[in-house]
Amino acid sequence: WALAVFTLLAAVLVGWLAASFLGADAANPYAFAGLGLLGMLLSTHHLAKPLRAYRAISNWRRSWLSREILLFSGFMGSAVAAFAFFPGNSGLRLAALVLGFAALFAMDQVYRVVAAVEPRRVHSAQVLWSGLFFAGVFSANLWLVLPVGLWKFFLCLKRKQEFAERGQAQRHWLNHLRLLAGLGLPLLLLAIAPAANTLPALLAALVGEGIDRGEFYEELDIITPARQVECDLRSGVLQKMSPAQSV
Repeated sequence: WALAVFTLLAAVLVGWLAASFLGADAANPYAFAGLGLLGMLLSTHHLAKPLRAYRAISNWRRSWLSREILLFSGFMGSAVAAFAFFPGNSGLRLAALVLGFAALFAMDQVYRVVAAVEPRRVHSAQVLWSGLFFAGVFSANLWLVLPVGLWKFFLCLKRKQEFAERGQAQRHWLNHLRLLAGLGLPLLLLAIAPAANTLPALLAALVGEGIDRGEFYEELDIITPARQVECDLRSGVLQKMSPAQSV
C-alpha cells in the first residue's frame, strides 16, 4: 500500500507542476513540498532496513529503481525551488517538469523489469498516463483530459476482458466505480463548468486512480528468488516431457 500511495502522489505532483504550463495557477510550495515529503517517507515504509535506503541510488547505471529515486529527488528539489524561491523562472520549472515525467517513466519501467510476465502489458494505472491525466484535471483542460481519459478507459476495459477470457474475477462494482468516478465524472464536471468544478473533478480522479493503482499492485506478479526457481523447474520439466505428456 505504501508504494501504491507513493506512486499515486508522484503522478499527482508531476501533473500539478505540468498544469502550471497549461494556464493553471502555480502550486502552493508548502503543500507541494509536504506531499512530496510524505510520498518519499512512505516509499521507505516497505523496506526491512529504511536507514539503508540511501544505498538504492548507487546502481543508477543499471537499475531503473535507482534512476527513479534520483529523478524524483531532482524533480522535487527543482520544483519546490521554482515555486518557492524562483516563481518567475520558467526554465527551472521546465527542467523540473522533464525530471518529473522522466521519474514517472522510470517508475513504470521498474515494474516492467520485475514482473514475471514478459513483456509487461500496458496498464491503465501506469503513472505516466496518470501524470498526464492529472495535468489535464488540474488545469481544467478538456483537450488533455479527454484523449488520456479515453485511452485509460480503453486499457481498463481491455484488461477486464482478458480477465473474463481467463476466468479471473473482474470485480464489476469496483470497475464501474473506477470508470464512473475516476473518468466519467471528471470529464462531466469539467465540461459543465471547468473553473468551478476543478476541485471536485480532482477528488473524483483521485478515487478512480487510487482504485486503478491498487489493482495494479494486486495483479503484479513479482519475480522473487523462490518464484524464479519454481518457473525454472517447471520450464525444465515441461521441456523434458513429450507433447502428449505435457497435454
